Amino acid sequence: MNILLIGFKNDIDFVYQTIKDQSLISQTILWDKNGGPDFLTAKLLNSFSHIIIAIAEPAVSNDICELIRMIQGSSQNAVVINFYQAYRSNMPAMKVDKIMQNHPEQTCDGMILGISHAEVGLVPRCFDGSFCNLALTSQDLYFNLKTLEECCAQYPEKIKNLQYLIFDLYDYTYFNFDTSLSRNAGLYYSLGGYLDAHNFEHNKIFNCSFENLIKHIYAEKQAETIPTQYNSAWKDLFPDIYTQHDYLEFPFISTVYLRTNIIQEKDIENYYANTSIVEKIYHETIQENIEHFYTFLELAYRINPNIKLYFLLLPRYYHAQQKGNALYPQYAQWKEMFYTILNEANKQYPFTLLDLKNHEISKERLYYYDVSHFNYYGAVAFSRLVNSLIR
Repeated sequence: MNILLIGFKNDIDFVYQTIKDQSLISQTILWDKNGGPDFLTAKLLNSFSHIIIAIAEPAVSNDICELIRMIQGSSQNAVVINFYQAYRSNMPAMKVDKIMQNHPEQTCDGMILGISHAEVGLVPRCFDGSFCNLALTSQDLYFNLKTLEECCAQYPEKIKNLQYLIFDLYDYTYFNFDTSLSRNAGLYYSLGGYLDAHNFEHNKIFNCSFENLIKHIYAEKQAETIPTQYNSAWKDLFPDIYTQHDYLEFPFISTVYLRTNIIQEKDIENYYANTSIVEKIYHETIQENIEHFYTFLELAYRINPNIKLYFLLLPRYYHAQQKGNALYPQYAQWKEMFYTILNEANKQYPFTLLDLKNHEISKERLYYYDVSHFNYYGAVAFSRLVNSLIR
């Protein structure tokens, strides 16, 4: 096997980092304003067994693939692999599958669940032992329960030695939240959420069925299905690509540089809780979530009767929280309701609540990406703090 690698510099570097054997790459062509198309001849292209196009922009990579096929003509000897098309096509739809199928360890000592604040705020490598982070943007109680059930059903060997379970509840209003009824439902499913309609048929924001929403979300992925022979070659060349680079260090690995941003004063000035779950009480949602909460507890202690279960409340940036408390006096009532629910459950189950909403770390502006989420520096610091508390 001899490979011709064509692409932009950063994408070429990514291929070199993830391919199983770098010596298989015989020649590299940097595609930039100084060159690229000029080097492509039928003689050159047909001298390789495989050609990899490594350009993240779909329109550009697709055009190059088509150009190569035209130059090759009828004598298409080389297998042409659109690297990022294959990368996206082979990636499982649900985050739980992405993580559990590609986790580097045979078993997990710890698991992180919750919503976006834990997704970006808790870094698995900062914990003692082997942790996996299954938290996801807008993942409510029901979908966290379904995620844990999926692990039990599909990945029992991975979680058979589970000792720690950290569940990010984030705020006192969490029992008042139903993803499937919210404006974030589409976002949740598109980011790898658990594929279950739940109460979506009652969602008043989306004008479509759950089935049509999912078809729309995954239309691009379905369009990127690649021929079996090319797919087999890609899997053979990059057997550990997701293990190495997908969600292990930081959830949005391709945008880590964005997560180094630091919150600005204008962000605090513009802050307000733009959500009805603070201002309105959804009694049916609360009651349903309490039922899901007890089902979750039962399942967690069935996995391991001695599991160390921690419910976690992550802090907003201090000055934003102070502003929120002043704008929304309802927070006091939400806190009381939240503690009542957890205290009652705590009589049956020996979990620990880590309410860190007023922790000193919340006063460190350099740690925040926005008013509610840690940047990478903050995530590492906060993860080390939580690790010390659970140990």
